[in-house]
Amino acid sequence: QLADLEPLAFAALHQMRSAILGLAPGGLDSRRLAAGLRKHMNSLCIGRRLAFDVHVTPAFDRWPLALRHELLLIAQEGVANIARHANACQARIAIEECNGGVAVIIEDDGVGFDPAQAAIVDGVGLDGIRRRVERLGGHFLHETQPGEGVRLYIDIPLQRAAPLP
Repeated sequence: QLADLEPLAFAALHQMRSAILGLAPGGLDSRRLAAGLRKHMNSLCIGRRLAFDVHVTPAFDRWPLALRHELLLIAQEGVANIARHANACQARIAIEECNGGVAVIIEDDGVGFDPAQAAIVDGVGLDGIRRRVERLGGHFLHETQPGEGVRLYIDIPLQRAAPLP
C-alpha cells in the first residue's frame, strides 16, 4: 500500500516545489530557473550570509521539458541540503551541456560530512538526488569530508533523459 502512495507523494512534492519557485513547468527556462533557485536559497537562508552563484547554460532551453523539470527538482534538493546542513559561506550550482549530455555541479564550502554516514538515510537528500539521476540514466558522485564542504557531480545523457513516466 505504501508503494501505491509514493507516486502521489512525489506529485504533491513536485507541485509544491514548483509553486514555491513560481515556475510553471511549461515556462521553465534557464533564466527563470536561475532566478528561482536564488529566490529559493534566499528564502531558506533568511538571516544568514551566503554567497550563492547559479549558472544555467542557455542550452537548457532546448532540452526536453521532462528533463528540465527533473533538473529543477535536483537543483532544489541541492539548495535545500546546503541550506539545512552545510553552514556554508559560499555555494554554487552550475548546469551545463557537456559531451552530449548534461553536467550538474552543486558545491558548498560548508561543514561537509563523513561519507560513510551518507548511506544511513535512504530516500531523502543525497539519496533522493542519486535515485532521480539514475532514473534518468545518469551518474552521481559526491565528494566530502568533515570540514571540507560538499561537491556533487552529476552527468545525465541527453538522449536517454527525455522519456520519463
